[in-house]
This record gives sequence, structure tokens and C-alpha cells, in this order.
Amino acid sequence: MDWLFLIQFLVEPLLGYAFYAVACVPFVVWAGMATRRSTAARTSGYPGHAVTFWFLFLPLVLFATGLIRGFDNRDPTTPYIDDEWGQVLTLLTVPALGWLIGYVIGALVGNSERERV
Repeated sequence: MDWLFLIQFLVEPLLGYAFYAVACVPFVVWAGMATRRSTAARTSGYPGHAVTFWFLFLPLVLFATGLIRGFDNRDPTTPYIDDEWGQVLTLLTVPALGWLIGYVIGALVGNSERERV
């Protein structure tokens, strides 16, 4: 019975992270393509202001907000009221992480593409 507990202890978190990674893929592709095009089109070699705002600044602010206030806080004085903002922050971590990863990849690929042309 101990091996079953060990497998459950190891497999459940790994599956959770795998599902999280799979859910990030569309956001990585979207942010990466937009950032690549923005970086390749500019002469400075940096992504544009709008792309930087949406795919870098907003996700960082979202993560900072979640880390400062906590992602899912419960108030012991009102146990029947859920922390709705914390649930929204938790749900938004998937696209935010995808946007950050896509921004970095898109900026690197766009910069190398701009240098080739």
C-alpha cells in the first residue's frame, strides 16, 4: 500500500504541472507571434510599446498582486464568503505565464530575424 501512496504523491503534482503547461501553449504561441512580428518590424530591435505592455507589464503586475495579497485568501470571520478576486488571480496565472514566456521567445526570435534581413 505504501507504493500506491508514493505513486499518488509523485504523479498528482506532475500531472497538475503538465496540465498547466499544456494550457499555457496557446498563450505562448499568441504572445510569441505578436512579439516576433513587433520586434522584426522595428528598427531598434525591441518589441513595441503595446506588446510590452500587454505581454510583459500586465502579467508581472498580476503576479506581483497575487504574491503581495495572496492568491486565494479566506477571511476567518466570514467563512461563507469566498475570495472572488483571489480566484480570478489564480485563473489568470495560466495566460499570464504563457504571455511572459511567449514575450521572451518572440523577442529573441524577432531580434534574430531582424538581424538576418
